[in-house]
Amino acid sequence: MSLTLGLSTAISGLLVSQRSLDLISHNIANVNTEGFSRKTVNAESRVLAGHGAGVQISSVTRTVDDNLRKDLRTETSNWSMSDSLSGYYDRIQDLFGRPGDNSTFSHLIASFGQSLESLAASPDNTSVQWGAVSAAEDMTLNLNSMSAQLQTLRLNADKEIANAVTIINSKLSDILNLNDTIVREQAVGHEIGDLEDQRDVALSDISEYIDIHTFKRDDNTVVVYSGGGRTLLDSATVNMSHTPANTMLSSMSKLGGDIAGLYVGVNDITSELSSGRMKALIDMRDTIIPNLQAELDETTYQLKSEINRIHNQGTSFPNLKAEFNGTRIFVDSSVQTMTVTDGDTILSIYDSDGTETARTSLNALMVAGGASVNGAWVVDTVATRIQAWLQANGAASATVAVSATDGQFDINLKSTTLGLVMRDESADQLESRIFTGSTSIPGQAGNLAIYDSTGALVGSPVAVLATDSLATITTNLNALAGVVANIVSDGDGVRIRVTHATTGNDLLIVPSSTALRDSLGFHGAAQDSTLSFDKDGSGTNDETGLKGFSNFLGLNDFLVTNEPQDLYESAIQSRGWTAAAGGTWSLGDLTNGIGGLGSITIAAGATMTQIVSAINNAQVNSGVTATTVTGVTASMVPEGAGYRLRLISDTGEELQLTQTAGTLLTSLSMQAGATTLASVIEVRDDIKAAPSMMSRGALQYNSDTGVYYLGTGDNTTALAFTERMTTTLSFRTAGNVSVQTLTFEGYAANVVSDTATRADNNSQTLDYLKNLKESLYVKDAAVSAVNLDEEMAQLIIFQQSYTAAAKVISTTQNLFEVLNNLIR
Repeated sequence: MSLTLGLSTAISGLLVSQRSLDLISHNIANVNTEGFSRKTVNAESRVLAGHGAGVQISSVTRTVDDNLRKDLRTETSNWSMSDSLSGYYDRIQDLFGRPGDNSTFSHLIASFGQSLESLAASPDNTSVQWGAVSAAEDMTLNLNSMSAQLQTLRLNADKEIANAVTIINSKLSDILNLNDTIVREQAVGHEIGDLEDQRDVALSDISEYIDIHTFKRDDNTVVVYSGGGRTLLDSATVNMSHTPANTMLSSMSKLGGDIAGLYVGVNDITSELSSGRMKALIDMRDTIIPNLQAELDETTYQLKSEINRIHNQGTSFPNLKAEFNGTRIFVDSSVQTMTVTDGDTILSIYDSDGTETARTSLNALMVAGGASVNGAWVVDTVATRIQAWLQANGAASATVAVSATDGQFDINLKSTTLGLVMRDESADQLESRIFTGSTSIPGQAGNLAIYDSTGALVGSPVAVLATDSLATITTNLNALAGVVANIVSDGDGVRIRVTHATTGNDLLIVPSSTALRDSLGFHGAAQDSTLSFDKDGSGTNDETGLKGFSNFLGLNDFLVTNEPQDLYESAIQSRGWTAAAGGTWSLGDLTNGIGGLGSITIAAGATMTQIVSAINNAQVNSGVTATTVTGVTASMVPEGAGYRLRLISDTGEELQLTQTAGTLLTSLSMQAGATTLASVIEVRDDIKAAPSMMSRGALQYNSDTGVYYLGTGDNTTALAFTERMTTTLSFRTAGNVSVQTLTFEGYAANVVSDTATRADNNSQTLDYLKNLKESLYVKDAAVSAVNLDEEMAQLIIFQQSYTAAAKVISTTQNLFEVLNNLIR
C-alpha cells in the first residue's frame, strides 16, 4: 500500500512539473505577444484519508493588477484624445500658418494692404490696379480655401467618428463572445487566462476611442459602461450608431440638427464623452474648428463691411459706371422705408470726358417730388425719383427699380457715354464757395429755399439779387428762425457758413436755378451720410447707424457674396441667458413677404432653449406665448465661452427678422450673421474682369470755383483704403477671440497666435500624458509581462522537480520488481 501511494505521489509531482513546464514554455513563446500576461501554476497538497498523497494543480492564474489596468485604460483614453487633437492641430496650423512664418493668415491680409498702398501711390497705373485686384482675389480665394478645408476637416472628423463606432461595436461583440466562452470553459474546468487576456486587449482598444468603466461579475464576465454611465455591454451588446454627413458647411451644427448624434441604443451620448479619440473628433467637429471658422468669418465680415463702405464712396474715373446692381435685398420695397438721419448725397451725371452734365442731391430730389427732408422715404419712391431725374437729364432710357426677381436695387443709365457718380456730404454745416472779398456778389438772381431737419420749409424762400453782397445774403438768411449764417475767412477768401441753431441738425438749401446754385456753391464736407432702415414699414426703424447711401444699397461693392442673407444670429450669450424683457418677432422672406413666415411672442424670462423649441416644433411653452413660424430652423450653437441663437431659412432665401414689440432683438444683438462669409466672399465679377473699375478717386469739390469734378490721378479713395487697413477697428467677440480693437493684420495675427497657443498647450499635455501612459505601462509590465530570466529560473526548478519525480517513480518501480522476485 505504501509503495502504491509513493508511486501515486511521485506521478502527481511529475504531472504538476510537466504542466508547469508546459506553462513556462507557453509564457516564453508569448514573450512578445501584445496583451499577454504571465500565467502561473498554483499547486496544493493532495490529501487522501488524512494522509499526504502528493500534489495537484489548484488553478492556473494570470499575474495582473486589475486596478492598474483600469488606470492604464483611463490614461490611454486621455492620451488618445490629446493625440487625435494633435494631428488636427497640425493640419490647422498648416492652413493658418505658425507664428514666425511668412505665409500666415495675417500675411495674407498684409499683402492686400500693401497692394492698396501701391494703388494709393499710383492710382492711374494699370499694372498697379491689376496688382491690387489680384491681391484681393488671392485674399478671397485663400479665405474660401481655408474655410473649405476647415469644413473638410470637420467632415473627416465626422467620418472618423463613424469608423470608430464600427470598431467599438466590433470590439464589444468580441468581448461578449469572450464572456460566453469564459463562462463555458470555466464551467468545465478549462483554463481561461488567455481568454481574459484577449478580453483585456479588446477593452484597451475601446478605451482608445471612448472613456469606459468596467465591472467584473462573480462568473468572470465583464460589464462595460460608457464614461457617462450608459450600458455598452451586459448580457448583450448595446450597439453604438452614428450616421456621418455627406457634406459639411460652416453653418451646420450638431445642435442645429444638421449633424447626426452619437447614439448608444436610443440615447444620444455626444455630449457625455470626456476623453478618447471620439471626444477629440467631436470637439474638433463641433467646437474647435467652428470657433476658428467664426474668427475667419468675423475677419471677412469686417473686411467686407469696411472695404465696401470706402469703395462705395469713390469712383473709378476715367472709367465711369452706368450700371449698378445693389447687394441689399428688399423683401417688399413698396412699404419698406429708408431715412437719412444725417447728411445728404450728391448725385452727378458725367460724360466720358469727365464733364458734369447734371447734378442734384438726394434730399433735393425727394423734396422736389413732394417728400420731406430726411423723411421716411419708401424705397420704391426713391427709385422712382432717381429714375425720373436720370431720364430728364440725358439718360432717357434709364431704369431704376428694385428687382422683382431678386429684390435688389438696380440703376441702369443704358448709356455708353454717361456715368453716375455719388458723394455723401455733411448737411449740418453748409458753406458757399470761396469769394475774394466780403463785398463780392453772386452775380445771379433767384431765391434760396431752406428746409430744416424735420423736412419743413423754414420761413419763406430768401430772395437773392444779382447785385447782393455776401453780407446782405447772410443777413437775410439770419432772419430765418432757426438758421445761423456767418461770413467766415480761411485765408484764401471768405464764404458764407450756414448751420441750424441747434447744433448737429441738418439743413437743406435749394437754389431756384442751376446758375444760382453754381454761383453760390453751397456744399457740405465729404463724409458718409447716416441712414436708418424700416424693414417692415411699421414706422419703427429696425437698423440704424448705416453709413453711406450707396453703401446702404450696396451699389458699388468691391467684395460680394452673390448669395442671399439667409441667416441671423445673436451675439454670444451665456448658457443660462434669459430674456430680461419680452418681445414679438416677425419673420419673412422674398417669396412670402414681410411677416410671411410667421411671428413669435416671447415672454420675459424665456430661455434660448424655449425659443428654439417654439420655432422648430410650433410649441407654446412657458417662455413663448404664441408661435406660428414656418420655413425657419432655430438652434442654440456653441461658440467660444457661450452660445449663439441662430435662425436660418429652410429655403436659402433672404431672411428678414424684425421686432414688432419689445427690445429683445436689440438685447440679444440679433443681426445678419457672419457665418459662411469666408467660404463665399469674392471680388465683384466686373472688377475682376476690368481692374480699372476699382474705385480709386472720389467726386471732389473745388471751393474756389464751386465746381464738383473728377480727376484721373485722384487717389482719395485709395488713400482711405490704406488708412483703413493700418488703423484699428473694433472686432466683435467670435470663437475664442473676445472683443478686440486691432488692425485687420493684427486681428489675423491674434487668430494665428491663439491657434498656435492652443496647439502648443495640447502638445505639452500630450507629452505629459504619453509619459504617464508609458509609466503605467511599465508598471503593468512589471506585474504582468513575461520575464525571461524568471521563466528560465523556473524552468530549471521544474526541470529538476520533474527529474526527481521521475527518479522516485523509477526507484519505486525497482522496489516493485524486488518485491515481485521475493514473492516468486
